[in-house]
Amino acid sequence: MKRLLIILLLLSAGLNAGLLYKQWRAPHDPGFRPTAGQEPEHRFRRFGRSLDLSDAQQSELGRIRREMEPVMRRYHRRMDALRDELQAALLDEDLDMKRVRELTASMSMSRSSLDSLITERLVRELPSLSPEQRLRYLKRSRAGGRGRNR
Repeated sequence: MKRLLIILLLLSAGLNAGLLYKQWRAPHDPGFRPTAGQEPEHRFRRFGRSLDLSDAQQSELGRIRREMEPVMRRYHRRMDALRDELQAALLDEDLDMKRVRELTASMSMSRSSLDSLITERLVRELPSLSPEQRLRYLKRSRAGGRGRNR
């Protein structure tokens, strides 16, 4: 009975993490359905408008994001793959708890690395903003604003 409860808890945690991740990455505008590759650019333009960025600020923040996006995208893909592997492991008839623990640890490490990259991007972006823009940026992030660093 205890083993079944652990399995169900792990499955629930994995599915909830997947749901939160998908919601976290969804565009803010419910009517917006981007084609492949449009979502980050759309989100960035909306972000710039919400902070009333100058052209120079928009350019500088765009440069920082373009530099960091490929690495961050790799971590997102890694998280997706690990989540799929975890789900398959949890649904396997011969449940291998060692494998489940390994996948869970890998997910935690990848998530931690991604969080560090998001923080690095924030630290690189903030000097380009005025104090008022920084406050709006940080409030937006803390309040669950749109974007990957939500």
